[in-house]
Amino acid sequence: MKRFFVFFFIFLFTSFQVFSSDLEALKMEVEHLRNLKFKEKIKFEYVSDKQISDILKKEMTRQFSVNKFENYETALKVFWLIPKKSNLKSLVEKLMSSQAAGIYDPKSKKMYILEFSSEPEDDEFFELSKALNLNEIFIVHELAHAITDQNFDLEKSLKLENIENEDRQSAGLAVAEGDATMVMMKYLAKTMNLGVDNFSEISEVMGDANFYGEFLGETIPRYLRETLIFAYTDGFKFVNAISKGSDTKKIDGLYRKPPESTEEIIHPEKYLNQNDKPKEVKTIWEEIKKYGALEKVWEGTWGELGTRIILEEWGADSDKATLVSTGWGGDRYIVYKTTEGDFSFFWRSLWDSEKDAKEFEEVVSIKKEIAVSRKGNEVVVMKRKVKTGNEKSDSKNKLQ
Repeated sequence: MKRFFVFFFIFLFTSFQVFSSDLEALKMEVEHLRNLKFKEKIKFEYVSDKQISDILKKEMTRQFSVNKFENYETALKVFWLIPKKSNLKSLVEKLMSSQAAGIYDPKSKKMYILEFSSEPEDDEFFELSKALNLNEIFIVHELAHAITDQNFDLEKSLKLENIENEDRQSAGLAVAEGDATMVMMKYLAKTMNLGVDNFSEISEVMGDANFYGEFLGETIPRYLRETLIFAYTDGFKFVNAISKGSDTKKIDGLYRKPPESTEEIIHPEKYLNQNDKPKEVKTIWEEIKKYGALEKVWEGTWGELGTRIILEEWGADSDKATLVSTGWGGDRYIVYKTTEGDFSFFWRSLWDSEKDAKEFEEVVSIKKEIAVSRKGNEVVVMKRKVKTGNEKSDSKNKLQ
C-alpha cells in the first residue's frame, strides 16, 4: 500500500537473484534515457530479504505512530475495505517485504538491493531473469527514482507527506512510479533491440493491473492491492500520455506542477486541459456531532480511485463502478467514534453534475448498511446507525 512508504520507492516485480552489474554504466544509461544528470553519489548496499523487511518496518514505524496506524485501520474497516478481524500493519508488512526486490531511500541517498545467498535449483524464473538481466532492469527503475529525486526532490514536489489526502498522495506516487517505469521500459527496449510494435505490446502489459496482480495474489484485500498497483499501471499510462513516449521535458513539468488527484492520472486529458480540478469539500465537526460523533478518528479524501474501489466493495460491478466514479468532483470523509462507543463515518462528495450525483446516489444505495442524502450535486453518505428494540430502520437508505 503505497501511502505507507512516501520516502521509499519500491519496484514490485518478484524476488530474484542479483547478479553482478556495472552500476556506473547503468547510471550513464539512466542519465541518457531520462535526459537528466545525477547530482550526488549514490551508495549501493546488497541486503538479505530479512534486512529488506527490517528496513520497511523501521520506516513504517517512523512514518506512522501506533495510534495513527490503528486509526487508519479503523477507517478502512468502517468503510468495509479490509476484513474486520484483519491486522493492517501485519498485512502491509507481509505484502511489502515479500514483494520488494529493493529500495531507494532518498533520505540517505542509498539504494538497498536484495541479494540471495545461493542460486535456486531448477528454477525456470531464475533462469529467465538471468537471461533477460532482470536485475539490471530493476536497478534502472530505482536509479530513475534516484535521478528524479536529486533533480526535483520527490517528497516535496509531489506532496508525498500528505497522509490525510490519500487521493493526492496516490497521484504523486503515480508520477514517480510511472516515470521510473517509463525509463525501465526504454532500457528494456534498447537492450532487447525491440521495434516500435514490440515495445508497444510490452507497454500494454506493463499498464495492465492483472500483470502485477498475479504477483500479489487474490488474498490481499482489493483496496490494498489496487491502490498499490495503481502507481505502476495508471502512473505509467499517464506519464506515457503526457510525454507521448519521448518528451522528457513534459515529464519534468509533472514535478513542477504535479497532478492534484487520481482523477487526473486516470484521465490525462483533464491534467492537460486543467479544466476539472478537485472541488474543495469541507466537513464541519459541529455538523457531524449532531449524529452522535464523540471523537474524530481519521480524516481523508478517497478521490476517483478510492470511490471506484468502494463502490465495487459495496456491491457494484466493475464497469458500473468505473462509469459512476468518472463523475467525481471532490470528497472528504471523517471517521469518528460515537457516543455509544461504536465507529461510524461521514462522507461528503461533490459531483460534476446533478446527473452524476444521482447516479452515485443510486449505486451507493445498494449497500444496505449505509444511509444516503443528496442535494443537487452534493451527496452525503453515512454508516447506518444500528437500530435496537422497537426502533424502525429507514428502508430507503435516507439520512434523517
